[in-house]
Amino acid sequence: MIPLCEFFAATQGAMARGADREISVPIGFLDDLYRATTLDEVLGVYSVWGRQITRADRCSVALRDGPGQLMIHALNGAFGIAKGTVHRTENTVVGQVYARREMLFLPDVARVDQIDARRVQALGYAAAVFAPIITSDRCFGALCVTYKNPLDNPGKPLALLQAMARCLATQLLVIEQMKSLRLMARTDALTGAKNRHFLSEQSDHVWQAWRQDDVAFSFLSLDIDHFKAINDSHGHDVGDAVLRMLVDRLQGNVRGQDTLIRTGGEEFGLLMARVGLDDAIPMASRLRETVVSQPFAICDLRLPITVSFGIAAASQADQTFEDVVKRSDVALYRAKETGRDRIIVARDDQLLPA
Repeated sequence: MIPLCEFFAATQGAMARGADREISVPIGFLDDLYRATTLDEVLGVYSVWGRQITRADRCSVALRDGPGQLMIHALNGAFGIAKGTVHRTENTVVGQVYARREMLFLPDVARVDQIDARRVQALGYAAAVFAPIITSDRCFGALCVTYKNPLDNPGKPLALLQAMARCLATQLLVIEQMKSLRLMARTDALTGAKNRHFLSEQSDHVWQAWRQDDVAFSFLSLDIDHFKAINDSHGHDVGDAVLRMLVDRLQGNVRGQDTLIRTGGEEFGLLMARVGLDDAIPMASRLRETVVSQPFAICDLRLPITVSFGIAAASQADQTFEDVVKRSDVALYRAKETGRDRIIVARDDQLLPA
């Protein structure tokens, strides 16, 4: 067996000797990329064209999947290591390509004592080329092509795979940044709760499910009692801390399918999917108890916080999603008017204590 580091060194020499900037790109590759709209589709395009462009028998895309490991997210070609397989960085070839951020050519996979090399050899592959999916400061994973026959002249496959891997890295960076921007556009910056923009997007789906398939939903409006007095007495920094702590407590006690939204300064809403009014009431009671169970500890302060709640569930009388929200808001205002720290339910045309 030959140490893997020697293959890395030999690869750098092969790349220098075979450098060729006159590489043509098939128009079909660019056409397929243009049509790809999801991450899986983009990775699929690279696995298909990576195999075709380098004339390999198989191409796979492995991306970072947590500390110290990669996972195969896309593949194309002859039978090989399965999609979803996890590779550790310390004992696999693909992991070392990712960790070292260097190209690698293996003229004979049988000469490397690594888990994935032994697997591809057992599957009948003879040679392999690896490229880190890398930008100037980020490495996302590795692009790999394997051959059943020996690869005598690796220069062109090395250059082609390196170019494709760099292009893929740029696309992954853009996808990641767009995802971050979409999350920011839907999230309240102070508390981490969703915002009105997100609620507007979700309301259409929830309302259509109610009208077309009778899928129930409820909306809970809540407001921190005497919040202005907190700001006036302790300053806005403390008020902001109260808002963040409130969201943390509430988020820890709602279901995964429920959505907490900051609708105003100290006002929030909870969209409860697939929940009718009778089930929403005990959920609101649990949230109220979560808030009042212990004071909010901020620096040397111990602030007793209470919250008022209003609840409404979708009914046949509602014409729009906003009608449900308006009824929950009316119930909330009644809770504030009648003493705060309580839950009022909008049931039919009545406002009733929970």
